[in-house]
Amino acid sequence: MEIPTLSAQEITLVVRAVSSGGGDTYRFQANTTLGVKPHTLLTFVQTDKPIYKPGQTVRFRVLSLQPNLRPRMGRLESVWIENPTGTRMAQWLNVETQKGEGAMDAACGKRCTDRVLQGTKCVTRSV
Repeated sequence: MEIPTLSAQEITLVVRAVSSGGGDTYRFQANTTLGVKPHTLLTFVQTDKPIYKPGQTVRFRVLSLQPNLRPRMGRLESVWIENPTGTRMAQWLNVETQKGEGAMDAACGKRCTDRVLQGTKCVTRSV
């Protein structure tokens, strides 16, 4: 699906489906309003598992999509992991990407499980 460049702040997405079989016809229609932000990168972060134990390696990948939903090619200027207090726990600079995807890993040592640092970790990127 190609997303055109739009000046509007909102658009309406309409999905219609018709199915027939066995003498019955089913019709479906749904409308939803979508917000449009022009020229914004969408960044997705995926880890290889939801929970880690001390000593395990955290493997993750970062994918940034352009407004046309195609991968942003080129290097990622920087990628870092922050703990809930905003302290950087790991950082990578000039990350090479393959088809727009950058893959990294970090050792999950004792500091990942310290009571002070437990909670949601944040992976951030700069392009």
